[in-house]
Amino acid sequence: MILFAFYMAFLIKPENKNKVILLFGIQWILNVAWNPVFFYFQAVTLGLICILSLTILIAYLFFHFWKELNIKSLLLAPYLIWLIIATSLNVYIYYWN
Repeated sequence: MILFAFYMAFLIKPENKNKVILLFGIQWILNVAWNPVFFYFQAVTLGLICILSLTILIAYLFFHFWKELNIKSLLLAPYLIWLIIATSLNVYIYYWN
């Protein structure tokens, strides 16, 4: 998440400030919501929707702003890889339950 914070700091500019804050807020809500949804409530389907949405959002940030940030977009790579792994595990649990 530290690298994600640096990425967002590089991304935020006066012309896109509101969009970046909105995307960060959505990412934060999805990130915080997934743990209790999946582990505490054991709602595998809702957890899958949550983490899949989060993965898509981070992938969107990665590819959409690549032209603007170039190599700095690689700050998102560890987070995106982790999300892909976590999403695949969630899919596996969803499929076998």
